[in-house]
Amino acid sequence: MKFELILAVRGEDGATSEVSLAHISRTGDAEVAMLGPRLSKGKQAVARLQHEIVMHEFAATTQQGRHCARCCVARPIKDCHGSRYRSLFRDVDLRVLRYVKCGCKKPPRGAALAGSRALRQRCISAELECVQSELAATVSYGRSAQILHMLLPLGPGHSASTVRDRTLRVGVRMEAELTVLTLSIIRVSDTGNLGGISMARKHSPE
Repeated sequence: MKFELILAVRGEDGATSEVSLAHISRTGDAEVAMLGPRLSKGKQAVARLQHEIVMHEFAATTQQGRHCARCCVARPIKDCHGSRYRSLFRDVDLRVLRYVKCGCKKPPRGAALAGSRALRQRCISAELECVQSELAATVSYGRSAQILHMLLPLGPGHSASTVRDRTLRVGVRMEAELTVLTLSIIRVSDTGNLGGISMARKHSPE
């Protein structure tokens, strides 16, 4: 018995294409405990699926950013650089393009490089950070890295030290967001917008 996994891609323009993800051959007399694809084959298929989806999505996003928002002219490519997108299902190497500034207007200083710099500094999926942080909260950094490599088609560079560094960065970012939220609540309270809370304090027996 043979199986073929095929990904059908339909673009915004209606054009469709198909990509073969994996071929799986199985015997018809397999035991019940051996039914289904093996873990290694499943990881390969998921990794190929991730690669195709990320590449198509990134190409569409890049193409949208090529046209000037004011005059809709397609800007020529200035240069490019490589970037590696890290995720739960595979690391994908991307080709990040930079476009020539459009002459119809003067963009804000540094705006042309903002997207490119942001991608170069942070090119990791939110799900990968979330799963690594949750695992690291229950088991050691080394064990969490082992679990991820055992179950998911992770690329190189996901060692115990990497899990630790990312987990600490997530904690710092969450603390910063919590601090901003707390300060916002304090400002609202000081301006009197939380009058209900002030009245409750006035009528409190204390």
